[in-house]
Amino acid sequence: MSRLFWYFHFTVFYLGLWNPVAFGKSNTNDNTLGIPVLPIYCDKDGVYYANVSLGSPAQPHKMRIDISKPYSWVISGAQDIQCNKLHSGCFENDVFYPNESISGVSLSNSYEYNMNFIDNVRVNGTLFMDTMNFTDTSMLGNLSNTVQNNSMLTMTSDYLALRNISFVTTSSSTTDLGSLGLGGSIHSSVFDIDSENFQDTFFLLKTMANLNLIKSKSYSLWLGNCRRTIDTITPDADNGSVAGKLILGAVDPSLYEGEFFQFNTISYIEPSHNLSTFGYPILPMGPIYMTSQAGRRLNMTSEQYLQPALLDSSFVGSFLPANTIIQIAIQIGAIYIESLNRWVVPCSVASMGAHIDFTFDGLDIKVPLSDLLTSSKDPATNSTMHFAEGESACFLMLYSNNAMGFNVLGTSFIKNAYIAVDLDGTKVAIAQAKNTTGDSTSIVTVIPALTGGGSTTAVRTVRKISSGYIPYATLRMAKNETHLSIRPTGTVTEVPAQFTAFVNSNGMIAGNGRSFYDTSRLSTTLRSTTSQEYLSLRTVGDNSTVASTGGATSRNAAAGKRAQLYRDTQTGSSLSWNLAAWTSVLSLSLLGYLALFV
Repeated sequence: MSRLFWYFHFTVFYLGLWNPVAFGKSNTNDNTLGIPVLPIYCDKDGVYYANVSLGSPAQPHKMRIDISKPYSWVISGAQDIQCNKLHSGCFENDVFYPNESISGVSLSNSYEYNMNFIDNVRVNGTLFMDTMNFTDTSMLGNLSNTVQNNSMLTMTSDYLALRNISFVTTSSSTTDLGSLGLGGSIHSSVFDIDSENFQDTFFLLKTMANLNLIKSKSYSLWLGNCRRTIDTITPDADNGSVAGKLILGAVDPSLYEGEFFQFNTISYIEPSHNLSTFGYPILPMGPIYMTSQAGRRLNMTSEQYLQPALLDSSFVGSFLPANTIIQIAIQIGAIYIESLNRWVVPCSVASMGAHIDFTFDGLDIKVPLSDLLTSSKDPATNSTMHFAEGESACFLMLYSNNAMGFNVLGTSFIKNAYIAVDLDGTKVAIAQAKNTTGDSTSIVTVIPALTGGGSTTAVRTVRKISSGYIPYATLRMAKNETHLSIRPTGTVTEVPAQFTAFVNSNGMIAGNGRSFYDTSRLSTTLRSTTSQEYLSLRTVGDNSTVASTGGATSRNAAAGKRAQLYRDTQTGSSLSWNLAAWTSVLSLSLLGYLALFV
């Protein structure tokens, strides 16, 4: 690309000679092009997926939307002698049978790839090429002016077929569902995941761009319509409603509200060889706050907090610093069950109207506390964990980032954000998602025709993303952002034993360590851990139940005392609140819930 182009690019964007946000359009007439939109569904476990069929005859699959990894994969049925053959009729359970397809070609020559990704997702399998069909696609804009049929692509108003798409057929993986890879290229010293060793056909977005289906390797994602309660998630595919939208190569401004901020993606640095990858959706995340229904807000980190965070739809929960999770636990009265490696909290907390605010250089993404809780019900026994007074316990879907070495924001966060990704320009834009509990037809976007008459009114329509340009997004540069990168570390945060408990055989949560009501002990014996472990707690002292017969009130008071105890054991650490003020609050009321629900 010429120097003249870059000079012009700098001039119009940075000197303000051209403002595409103000005029509501880019430098091309996007309205003459069709924009493919894939409906996204969510299952009972909160996994977001697209309906895809592979091969000829078509084998239907639910493929998880994966925004952090570039490759797609499916569960292989190659070892199933009864089904892995022509005309077997085995089209169930999201398993792919290579020999059932007459259009597929093996690419591996019997070599099995062992793919270990940065988020600890592992996939082992062989490479395969076949047809990939999206049968419930919708098209925004003018289909007649879009490439509709060639040797690689067939497209109608509700159907999209891509031929010669390559993917992995897994013999084993850490996931029980196939994945639709939307991530950028990976630079790695490991042959099996280094993108230099894979043809363009392995990259779905690159294939679409090569076919002129999209202008650049880009998409936007909205997941705001998954109807969920703590006990269950409505399986949207069963009732025909859509949980979200994957808009290929474009931005739909009707799906977000407030500011739409764009950031340069932060690099991931491979520890062993210092190789940098900018293909991951990594953003500079600032302080994390908890806000009550009444608007009271407390910092769970520090005012100067700024760390990279990977957006990763492979997980429902999120991985955050252990200290941050402890501060959140203090506010909601959560306790840690070491044997389960989980935090638990009374399920009633979900109805209190509190939310966690994740900040990105002045932009807040509000995540309701209810989206971070899930039932402790065990399907095998049909039983639910409970506290001593009988109140049901819920799991907090926040985990220590010690296991990862960096922050990860899963779909419980992503469903509350509208995200646009420009892989060519290595940029990610983010805004607060618009949420709806109604049918998806109420949010269908229509692209209006631009009319004459000299009107200067901005028309906010669906616009295509091009390399280096995300429509409607405002470029932001967080302070010290240029010094950020993800480089996994071995740092481990120790947690006082006063936050631990265990579960009795009858499902009641009880403490096998020091009583939560006793604040006289101001130090704790800790167990050393390694970077591969989650929170590790040692229990000391006597045995006592976590919750007394006094019910929720006594447990809330205990939470307040644990809050003070935790602060006493963290000598020399910086806190984001005034301890003296909180100590006076302790003498008056229940600190644990006061911060949240007053």
